[in-house]
Amino acid sequence: MDEISQQSSDQLDSEGGDHDDDDDQNTLHFDSQSDGNASESQPSNIFTAEGDGPALAMLFHSETQAYDYYNAYAKSAGFSIRRSKMVMRKDKTVTRRVFCCSKEGFRCKHPRGDPMRPRPLTRTGCKARLGIHLQAGKYIVNEFVQEHNHPLACPSQAHMLRSQRKNQDPQPFNIDDVLSYLGEQTGAPQDLNLVEGDSNNYLQRWCCEILKKAQEDKKKIRELSAELQRERRQSATYREQLHMVLKEMEDHTNHLSKQVESIVYNVKELEPRGSKEVS
Repeated sequence: MDEISQQSSDQLDSEGGDHDDDDDQNTLHFDSQSDGNASESQPSNIFTAEGDGPALAMLFHSETQAYDYYNAYAKSAGFSIRRSKMVMRKDKTVTRRVFCCSKEGFRCKHPRGDPMRPRPLTRTGCKARLGIHLQAGKYIVNEFVQEHNHPLACPSQAHMLRSQRKNQDPQPFNIDDVLSYLGEQTGAPQDLNLVEGDSNNYLQRWCCEILKKAQEDKKKIRELSAELQRERRQSATYREQLHMVLKEMEDHTNHLSKQVESIVYNVKELEPRGSKEVS
């Protein structure tokens, strides 16, 4: 290919290195020069569970369409994918691309050695992939590996995979559900047959009521906080006064104890003198 300039031969994505094995017996290759009827195999734009899955000689109008198709297939199978090797022209047109399983390759070793608390392994060297190349303005599947070397996710968990989370369609906005919720919160009747303008006015009034209530709650919180501060200061004052009273009682008790000891000592000294005088 004279027009193709390979950037670093094969450009790798930032998620890790790929390890191609052209001799892998599970890898299927398609030679675009040997099959002139490749353009007759037109896949659907969206993969369906009833379909047969990716196959050699499939055609896609763009790289994004191929990615979406393989990602939909990956969701039905229970794995996640990522973009891997590519070849690009000088005009930034991608002429070759490989989509691989997210568990392809192996984690690079840390330059400072093994960590004390290593993270769970996420790469198993999986070889599952889909390769496409550009021909006559269309992308043709020229490589497909189906087998994985790791357990696949069950259908109920497939939507949580990394490449699948990006394709989650947002829930449609339903004004009836919103009005029903507002009715439950504000006590309004449930059967509100409102036109578009009325519903907008109702939403605006409801938002104003919510803001007003929030301001009242904020004011009440400030008042309660100020009252709490006053109670704390008053409690601190009472505590200091109590400590002072206890200190005075302790000093008074010590003073009385010393007086009692002095009296007892004087009495003991007077007793011998009294006995001598009697004798």
